[in-house]
Amino acid sequence: MWGGFVANGERLMTVASAPNDPDRKAADWGFAATILLLIAVGVAVAVGLGRSTAAVVVIFPLILTVMTGRAGGVRGGAAAGLSTMVLVLLAAAVAPYPMLAGLVMFGLIVWLAVPSAVQPPLALRKPFLLSYLVPTLSDKLPDGLISAAPFAMAGLAAGLVIVLIVNRLAPKAAALPVEGGATVGLDQIAAVVGAMIAATLMWWALSHQGVAPSWILIAFVVVFGPEHPDTVARSMTRVAGTLIGAAVVMALTAMPARIEGVIGIVAIILALAFKRGNEFASVIATTVAILSIKGAPRGDFIAWGVERIVDTAIGVALAIAVSSLGDLLRRKSRSL
Repeated sequence: MWGGFVANGERLMTVASAPNDPDRKAADWGFAATILLLIAVGVAVAVGLGRSTAAVVVIFPLILTVMTGRAGGVRGGAAAGLSTMVLVLLAAAVAPYPMLAGLVMFGLIVWLAVPSAVQPPLALRKPFLLSYLVPTLSDKLPDGLISAAPFAMAGLAAGLVIVLIVNRLAPKAAALPVEGGATVGLDQIAAVVGAMIAATLMWWALSHQGVAPSWILIAFVVVFGPEHPDTVARSMTRVAGTLIGAAVVMALTAMPARIEGVIGIVAIILALAFKRGNEFASVIATTVAILSIKGAPRGDFIAWGVERIVDTAIGVALAIAVSSLGDLLRRKSRSL
């Protein structure tokens, strides 16, 4: 059911990718410009609907529709965008209820991780997961399904209009190959354990104040994957990049006032540009951008840097532990 809809979803900036691929360019400035432009369009749509803070609901369906529609055409873009819209609206519906939001997180990870006939292609799994995760954790999410629906539908509609226009002006991008679910599936027990951990972290994040559970959860889902060596590699990349990025931001305490905003903007652009070509550089830039924003109001960059490092370390440790369990169970099943 998903074969005709696979496209460029894997290139989404919010998605964790495999370690650096030397065949890709070190930086993709065109991709960075495209994502920034789509974000700007999403914000403009939200402003036009009377609530700029609801941009997060617009942006996810918009980006998924355009990125998949460039390869899969209008049908592919509509399918991916509609799926994303459902996930964003689901986030709006359950965010006020931490236990329910955790249960939805559990079911979503099991759907994405365990091979089945309805499992989406590999290129769209992390984008789908983050389309639910990020809005749910956002404090800008509109209250309830009815309030969020116009914004999500507007994002889908805007994305389809862009796909129609761009695909007429330029050739479609090459479609990504369809990955067989059985080749990328986790051991079912490990997948369920991972889903339980993510669900618990989601409940914790929504039930308590502070960024710690959110950052732990994001680190966990970003590095956690079906193959243990890849999970370890992504984990080491994220920890090392976070350490270096935090060190850069901590140095901002000696910088002139108000330079933090400029550094944050530059870091966002660099994170987008290097995401597909150099994951390590992208993690560094992402850390700089986040900590610049967090620390700017009070200048407490050191405190936020330490928090980010600790939370990232906890998240990747959990991912490696569950991935090790899956690897162990897989090797045991082969020896039987």
